[in-house]
Amino acid sequence: MDEWEIPPQVSKGNKVHKRFCLLLTIMAFVGGALIEIGDNSTPDECKEGGTLVSIGVFLFWTSFLGVVINGLILLVSILMREMSTGEVYLQTFFHIIMLLVVIAIFGEAINCHHPISVAPSYDIGAGF
Repeated sequence: MDEWEIPPQVSKGNKVHKRFCLLLTIMAFVGGALIEIGDNSTPDECKEGGTLVSIGVFLFWTSFLGVVINGLILLVSILMREMSTGEVYLQTFFHIIMLLVVIAIFGEAINCHHPISVAPSYDIGAGF
C-alpha cells in the first residue's frame, strides 16, 4: 500500500446490511419454493394450501416488505459517514433483482396467494 493510499473502510453497518439483504433473499427463495410445493401437493391449486403455503406466504411477503426497509436504510446511509452508500445501494439492487427472479420462477403460485384479500371469493358457477 502506498503512503498516500486510503485504506478501504468496511463498517459494521455495511456488514449487517449485507447479511440482512442475504437473509431477505433466502427468505424470498424459500418462501416461493414452499408456496409452489404446497400448491402442487393439494388437488385444488389456488385454494387453501395448508401449513407449507402459509409459511411460504409469510416468508415471501416479509422479504417483499424488506424493499421498503432497504429504501429507508439507503436514505439513512446518505447521512451517515460510517456507512458506504454505494454498498447499500448495490445490496438493495441485488435484493430487488433476486425478488424479480423469484417472481419469474414461482410467479404463478405466488400470484394465487396474496397476503391481503380485498373481496370475498364467490364461485359464480355454483348457482344461487
